[in-house]
Amino acid sequence: MMVSLIRERICIILFFTGCLYGQVKIEPNENYKIALRMKLKLDADPLLYMDEPKSAHLNTVHHESKYYVVLDELGKKKQLQTKVNQIKEAAIRYNQTKYDQIIPAKIKVNVRYNYFSLVSERD
Repeated sequence: MMVSLIRERICIILFFTGCLYGQVKIEPNENYKIALRMKLKLDADPLLYMDEPKSAHLNTVHHESKYYVVLDELGKKKQLQTKVNQIKEAAIRYNQTKYDQIIPAKIKVNVRYNYFSLVSERD
C-alpha cells in the first residue's frame, strides 16, 4: 500500500514536471514587436501630438498598431496582413505631411521718448 502511494506520487510529480519543462515558448514575430514598440512609444510621448496637421496621421498609426497587437494576441492571422498594410500607409502619410507654419514677424514699435521736453501732454 505504501509502495503504491509512493509510486502514484512519483508519477504525478513526473507528469507535472514534464508539463512544465515540455512547454514550447512561442516567440512573437517581428511585426508584432514593431507594432508593440510603436504603440508604447506613442503612448509614452505626448509631445508627438503637438504638431496639429501631423497628429491626425499619428493617431491613425497609433490606432492601427494598437489593433494589430490585439489581433495578434487573439490569433487572427488572416487580418494581420491588412493591418500591416494600413500601418505602412498611415506611416507613409505621416512622413509625407509637410507643415511650415508661417510665424508673423514681430513688428517693433518705434516709440521715442523725449525726456527733455518741457511741455507735458496734459497742458
